[in-house]
Amino acid sequence: MSQDNYDICISDTDSIDLDIKLPEKYISENLGDYKLENIFKKVVYIAPKVYAAITETNEEYIVINGYKDDNVSYNEIANIVNKNEKLSLNQEKWHTDFSHGRIITKVESYTLMATENKRKLIYENNKLIKTAPYKLINNELI
Repeated sequence: MSQDNYDICISDTDSIDLDIKLPEKYISENLGDYKLENIFKKVVYIAPKVYAAITETNEEYIVINGYKDDNVSYNEIANIVNKNEKLSLNQEKWHTDFSHGRIITKVESYTLMATENKRKLIYENNKLIKTAPYKLINNELI
């Protein structure tokens, strides 16, 4: 399969999202083969392991690494692509208090937003459309 036939939307250590459906010969449950987990009609990527999608059966599929609650919608995540938008979430976290031999819960804030920590953000009409890698040339970040 030639790389000219498809675009890689995003990839991680153990996954890849493409803009096409792979031929069946590449997909199986065998070790080393690709496993088809979902087919998305729409998807918006905010950061590594943070994305929202609508599946081909019109279900919302939300991934927010480190966030355990399931009360976030596709539209809330999709809105983050607008420049300067962010989404503030709260979740209850358990903390071990060894000195008193107990577990306590605290509500912690979790803010999602597009950042330029690892890649340059490229906007068109105040909407995030893609990112680009930073380059270090002569000790200057470009």
